Amino acid sequence: MKIYEIKNDYHQLKLLEHGATIYEWLCFSNKTSIVLNNQDMNIYKDSTKGYFGSTIGRVANRIKNGKFKLNDTDYQLPLNYLNKHTLHGGPLSFNTKTFEVVEHNDLSIKFKYISNHLENNFPGDLIVYVTYTLENESMIMSYDAISNQDTIVNLTNHAHFNLGDETILEHELQMNADRYLEVDSELIPTGKIVKMDIEPLNFITKKKLKEGIIPLQTAQTKGIDHAYLFHNDLPRELTLSFKNRQLKIETSYPGLQVYTVNRKFEQLTKDGKDIPLHGAVAFECQIEPDAINHENFNSVILRKDEKYHHFIKYTIKES
Repeated sequence: MKIYEIKNDYHQLKLLEHGATIYEWLCFSNKTSIVLNNQDMNIYKDSTKGYFGSTIGRVANRIKNGKFKLNDTDYQLPLNYLNKHTLHGGPLSFNTKTFEVVEHNDLSIKFKYISNHLENNFPGDLIVYVTYTLENESMIMSYDAISNQDTIVNLTNHAHFNLGDETILEHELQMNADRYLEVDSELIPTGKIVKMDIEPLNFITKKKLKEGIIPLQTAQTKGIDHAYLFHNDLPRELTLSFKNRQLKIETSYPGLQVYTVNRKFEQLTKDGKDIPLHGAVAFECQIEPDAINHENFNSVILRKDEKYHHFIKYTIKES
């Protein structure tokens, strides 16, 4: 796998054409990576090992029973979650594909992938562009796509973050999300949107991640693994903090999945380090999971020749 690089005074971002993947993100004063990665490069081809830093598509998160209806046509997707549902676009999805590098300079790189009609049984030839751009302390990730048929699209990145501790239990999180999705026993949304008026999932006010994780360790999720929706009247943003380091995330997406590594990864990182339980946290900005099957969720339908565009902006700060 070829490694590409973009960098400025604040960031050194190393990326793989395989999955348009963030391989290393070196930043802050000690220039250590703030994302999980794999020592064994072949693991990036395996969708069961965590999707570290990879592009997720065509549709992020879960689709119930792998089924949806579009324009009166029923579609059955391959099942790769509990052998009953579709997760992150199905097996051999975008995280396993080789993207073409179409633009590359010191501060930006643009990847392209063409997902052919009925790849994993999604309709339409979909052209996807994933662009990473550095602007001072910020990195902007942009997603653009267009299809020659009506289809469904919900792209994100699956980076797992750690700002410099063994685990993220002492990291603090503040998030402008005031609702989350109720799920069933298989983590599939029921369609009910729950107002954030109870602990431990509420991060409207900054608190340590362990205050959300520990009370849930005996629950079905074993920690935080929830889809949140941003407050309609507040900026769509969140801030992760640890000691004097801060990572702010802003996005055009209406929500995100937060996952706190509640089951241990067995693989080693690039530096040969073990990944402990709760060793990182993922913020997968996206449209709601299983949105195509719920009329009260935001739409994942991309109409023929319409332009899909979303962004996720990451800004670092060190005091």
